[in-house]
Amino acid sequence: MTLRNVMLIDDEEADNFLHGLVLRESGTVNEVIDCSSAIDALVYLKRPEGHKIDVIFLDINMPLMNGFEFLEEYAALPMPCRARAVVVMLTTSLRPEDQKRARERGLVADFLPKPLTAKNVERVFSALAG
Repeated sequence: MTLRNVMLIDDEEADNFLHGLVLRESGTVNEVIDCSSAIDALVYLKRPEGHKIDVIFLDINMPLMNGFEFLEEYAALPMPCRARAVVVMLTTSLRPEDQKRARERGLVADFLPKPLTAKNVERVFSALAG
């Protein structure tokens, strides 16, 4: 089983903490990077160590820069900064328009409800492996 480097982007510290626990307990994660804002995540992804991220779990509703605005900035990053990462929207939004908007960008591999569960982690990583 391949270990993954995962980034959590969510302004809610409690969500990042809980989701980090679920990911670490899955046994499929090498490292979890917590970012409390989309802006901090973009800064990290531009650094050389940011190039090792395999999966980004991204919240939609955040202050300053929301998940959709992050996706626009992410798409503009040089390929080495984003080549490996698969983006999964992880949100409380149940709005079909949000799901449609996320998938239309072509960068979002999946759209999952919060909180992140062990079953959904397995689903995401199985899809990556297959």
